[in-house]
Amino acid sequence: RAVMAAENVAVTIVCPGDAVPGDKEMQAGPGTYVDEHGTVRAFVLGRLVVSETPAGLVAEVSANNTPRTPQVGEVVVCRVTRISARLAHVEIVCTRGGMSVLRDPCAGLVRKEDVRPYDVDAVEMFKCLRPGDVVRARVLSLGDARSYYLSTADKDLGVIFAKGSQTGATMVPVSAGRMRCPVSGVEEHRKVARLTA
Repeated sequence: RAVMAAENVAVTIVCPGDAVPGDKEMQAGPGTYVDEHGTVRAFVLGRLVVSETPAGLVAEVSANNTPRTPQVGEVVVCRVTRISARLAHVEIVCTRGGMSVLRDPCAGLVRKEDVRPYDVDAVEMFKCLRPGDVVRARVLSLGDARSYYLSTADKDLGVIFAKGSQTGATMVPVSAGRMRCPVSGVEEHRKVARLTA
C-alpha cells in the first residue's frame, strides 16, 4: 500500500524480509539488505521510502529510532546469531514490536524452556530457531551478562523470516512448526510466529 510522500518518492509499510518492489538496479539503503539473489529486502518493520537520486533508486526503511532499551513484557525483533542445545543467542535490533530500531543492538537469549509452552523437555533448539532467522520474541527479564531473556512461547511469537538451508530462498510458513522453501519444496522445522493481518 504505497502513497506519494513527495515528488519522486514512494512510501509504503513493509515487514522484515519483504522484498522491495522495483528493478534489479535498486540500491539498498538504511534498514534494508540485499539477499544472495540481488533482491533488496526490508530488515525492519517500518516505512519504506524509495527515492530517486542521481545514482539511481535507493530503498530505505525507517522506523522510530529514539534511543531506548528493551522493556520487560514488550515484543522485540531479533536475529539469531548462534544456537546451542539449550540456548539461542540473538541480537535484538528492534523494540515496540519492530517499530523502534535500536541504534545499538542488544544481546538476548532464548532458553529451551521458553521456546514454546508445551513439551518443553522435547524441544530441540535447531528445529525451532536457526542462525540467520529473524524472530519476534517477548522480553522476560534482564538475564545474565547483560543479555535479555526472551520468550517465543506465544502463538504470535517465533520465526518471521528464514531462508532455506539448501537454496537460500525466503521460506513461507506452512504450519506452526514448519516452513517451506518455494524453490526446492523442502520443508524445514521452525517455531513459526502466527501473524494476523
